[in-house]
This record gives sequence, C-alpha cells and structure tokens, in this order.
Amino acid sequence: MTVIYIPGLGFDQRTFQNLNLDGVTSVYLDWIEPLSQESIDAYAARMVRDIPWDQPVILIGHSFGGVISQHIAAQRKVALVVLVSSVRSRRELPFWFRWVRLLGLHHLISKALIMWSFPLWGRMQDYVSREEQQLFRDMVGRRSDTYLKWAVGQLSAWKAPELPASTRILQIHGTIDRMLPYRFIRKPDLTIQKGGHFLVHRRASEVADVIMQVARTLEK
Repeated sequence: MTVIYIPGLGFDQRTFQNLNLDGVTSVYLDWIEPLSQESIDAYAARMVRDIPWDQPVILIGHSFGGVISQHIAAQRKVALVVLVSSVRSRRELPFWFRWVRLLGLHHLISKALIMWSFPLWGRMQDYVSREEQQLFRDMVGRRSDTYLKWAVGQLSAWKAPELPASTRILQIHGTIDRMLPYRFIRKPDLTIQKGGHFLVHRRASEVADVIMQVARTLEK
C-alpha cells in the first residue's frame, strides 16, 4: 500500500517526521508554485501528475494538506483519505476564514508578516517547544509570497469536491485546535483530547495507531 503525505499550508514533509507507519510505501508531496489564476483542482492534479498509481493509495493530509487531498481523491482512485487537523466541508471552516476572501485580506499575506507575527500567536497555535517553533520558521521560510497568498485565498473560498462513494474518510481532530477549532468539526472519527493543530507532530503515535488500524481493514 502507498501512503502519500501532504503537509499543512507552507509546511513540508518534516511535519510527518514523527509519524511512523509500518509496511507501507511512503511518498511525501511538497508544495509547488501555483500558476497564474490556477484552480485548486488543477493544482491538485499537478501535484500528483508524476506519481505511479499502481497499488492502493492512502492520502494523509494535515490542515490545508487535507483540503488538497480531497481534490486529489476526486480525480484519482483513493482507498482512504486521512484528514488530520483539517476540514471535510466548508461548514467546518471558522467564520473568520470566509471574511479573508471577502475583504481581500489574503493579498496582504507575506512570509515577512508571518515571521514577524509568529511570536504573538505561535505557542497558542501549538508550536510550543523551541524545536517546533524553529521547525515552523524554517518550513514557512522556504515558501514564496505567491504561494502563501494563493493558498490562503483558496482555503478561504473553499468548497469541498464531490468524492466517489467508495472513498473512505478518516477525520482526526484535537479538542484544543485553535486554527481550525474543534467546535466547528461536525463528526470527527477520532477526537484527541487536548490535541492542538500540530498534533500530527506532537501526538504522532496516537495518530499512527488509528491510521494503521483502519488501513488493516482496507486490506481484508
């Protein structure tokens, strides 16, 4: 079985460095530069364009990576989509995300602004240790302003694609997630008590255990 990992907005594969899944072929996607006026469907298709699809596939998406994973699953046959600290419908997005697009605030997003403001909100958003804070800075520091504006704009205007009836979704969410608050999540399949937005890194063993349990049922 192939597991394709898609990190959160601005992040990279180090998001999943503590997530150990046995007996799978791991493929880590990285963000690519969006084309001018590119739709999220077209972007998702480009991300997986060169990946062989010759065995059952599980997509694991963190945050915005979970959003992208659903657009991939709408275009390719996927056995399981795992949403970690992510949303499965627009109704699960907090209302302030919707105002971002309406007011054009995504055009103000920049790497410099994120880095400058990070000390004000980083710990509250689950980047607690010095290692996690440095990891965040390093990952986001590798992204372009073009990508960041595009991604925030796409998320704020997002509508979930229609998935095949055979596609299974496993949604994992923490109760103290402040980026995508738990109170807006309709029916998560696994609730992690006192888990924040970065639980895929901080609580990786719990996430891995439930993914492997579900993956084994797919093989039967």
